[in-house]
Amino acid sequence: MNLYEKIRNTCGEIPEAFDMRLGQAAELHAAASGRLDLAYIAFRFGYMQGRRFEQASRTNKAVGGSEEERLRRRICEMAGRIRSERRLRQIYTVAHRAFIRDRLEASDERKD
Repeated sequence: MNLYEKIRNTCGEIPEAFDMRLGQAAELHAAASGRLDLAYIAFRFGYMQGRRFEQASRTNKAVGGSEEERLRRRICEMAGRIRSERRLRQIYTVAHRAFIRDRLEASDERKD
């Protein structure tokens, strides 16, 4: 397997938040003075994204996991205090909708 195939095969493993977007690729292409410069800039971009991912991973571990995990823990804490099942379902529904809304807003921002 050549280097290009190895790179192509890792694409599924890159979290969406750290993958290169079309606008970023166009910006890098416009900034490059030639093919070699473009390859160098793209490498630096990938390195920068890797460092961002590493930092985010450390931060998430330090504060107790991902945002979704923290939300689930918070809901469970709240659920333990509530005796009414109807009220519990209402809280879970509101929290879940808020989480989905936040995710949709974040994905819309990434598309820009």
